[in-house]
Amino acid sequence: MLSEGPVEAAPAIVPSEEGWTSPVQRAMLPDMPPTPDLPLVLRQLDAAAMRSRTLAATRAALFDAAFTLLGCHRAACMLAPVNSDGAWSMVIREHDGSTTERAEIPSPAMLFGRPGLASAPWTGEAWALGSIWPSRDADAAVAAWPIEVEEETLAVLVVQWPEGGTTTAERAADGRQLAEHAALPFGTVLRFEELEAVGTGAMRAVARMVDAVSPWTMGRSERVAAWAVELGRRLGLSRRDLRHLELGGLVHDIGKLGIPTAVLDKVGPLTTAERDLIRSHPDLGVQRLAAIPGFAPLLPMVRHHHELLDGSGYPLGLKDDEIPLLVRILTVADVFDAMRSDRAYRPGLDTDALIGVLRSGSGSRFDARVVEVLLALIEEGWEP
Repeated sequence: MLSEGPVEAAPAIVPSEEGWTSPVQRAMLPDMPPTPDLPLVLRQLDAAAMRSRTLAATRAALFDAAFTLLGCHRAACMLAPVNSDGAWSMVIREHDGSTTERAEIPSPAMLFGRPGLASAPWTGEAWALGSIWPSRDADAAVAAWPIEVEEETLAVLVVQWPEGGTTTAERAADGRQLAEHAALPFGTVLRFEELEAVGTGAMRAVARMVDAVSPWTMGRSERVAAWAVELGRRLGLSRRDLRHLELGGLVHDIGKLGIPTAVLDKVGPLTTAERDLIRSHPDLGVQRLAAIPGFAPLLPMVRHHHELLDGSGYPLGLKDDEIPLLVRILTVADVFDAMRSDRAYRPGLDTDALIGVLRSGSGSRFDARVVEVLLALIEEGWEP
């Protein structure tokens, strides 16, 4: 976290063709070693960012490019807040690969003593960054370049050379090109994450609407989603699969909308018609979601989360490998949450009873690998 104390303004800087640079630093040392192949480094940045399309991967690729291209020994990425009233944050990476995170840092304009963030970079000395920067090498040269899309500053690349080192006009120009080139992958991944957050928020709203049908199921879909994602993470699933598990968990019971609460919470035995109505909710859920573009990967989880390995589940009585892995994970998470929760017609099971049911069904009704991971989570005391 950001330590307390005022942030001192940077020393005066002077504009040049390559950006904002200190005349003292220009004369400090001879030129650095020859610049690596700029186009190759930029292609490597693109390839690394596209492989994952996550902010963490894009930032790591930017750091790799900065160390390779600029010969620095410390690099940082300052990230703009999502909301106008939010705070900037920063990740600092050392040459040995270790990282430090800083939250709620001052804006670049405050750190560098300028009223606004211009397109030209700054240079200064490490001490000017104040308490957010590692205290050693206070007199080392630092340079910063904004990463902008359509005049909006998304991030700032900050690099530091060894104490006594400096940059050259060529390195300053390379830094500017690196920051300009990083704008596309950063812009793409940040916009994607914004859309993803909106999508998740919408799905959570739907989940809460579904769970509100009964006072006994409040928060249930979000808990099931959280357990399913953690199970998937422990099983080594990809980010894409984890995303599908999260959304599938949130909407898996959407078919229960429209089923009377009197039936869902009935204390006495269900009639055949009532049982059939409840067992229709997976197919009803698919009918509601099938027409929505992009929801296709979620439909198997919505339709088959009550299927069991021995074929005793519904609606199709699928068995063994006929049930996709994501469905098997969601099923275990769903059954676990249902068994431990109180209902109008029965109390929830205690931990020992839960573990007994899971072990007795492992490999016969439930995927054994998933149950093994869940038992480990229970032993750890993990909770969403």
